[in-house]
Amino acid sequence: MEDLTTVLVDLAQQIRLIEQQLSEQLDLPISQIRLLLNLAEQPTSMTQLKQSLVLDNSTLSRQLATLTDKKLIQVEPQPDKRQRQYILTATGSHLQHTIETQLHDLEQFLIGNWGPDEIRLLTTLLNRLLRSTDKLQLKVR
Repeated sequence: MEDLTTVLVDLAQQIRLIEQQLSEQLDLPISQIRLLLNLAEQPTSMTQLKQSLVLDNSTLSRQLATLTDKKLIQVEPQPDKRQRQYILTATGSHLQHTIETQLHDLEQFLIGNWGPDEIRLLTTLLNRLLRSTDKLQLKVR
């Protein structure tokens, strides 16, 4: 049996390949796909996006500007420019739905024949592993 580190490295590599394929299919960088998936139907602030995506301000600003130029998101003006809110356009919402559908289909392909107990166990163990990695207190530079 392979050790856990080897399995995790292999899994991370497979995830990168899946992301690369999804990126090519949608003609969007994976960073923009992640951003679209984190936007909701209600306005979202840059601070909220920065926290959920763990990105620095300049990277996030560039990604938001690109998605705005592509008419996938729009800026909801605020009295204070620093508190702008971002929301999906109809096109962005449709694309987000397409991405979510593709991810759901992938999930069904990978674990569709697993039983509910197996899925719950995997979810529990992965959440436990995530909580352990939180203890590392990794920060974005």
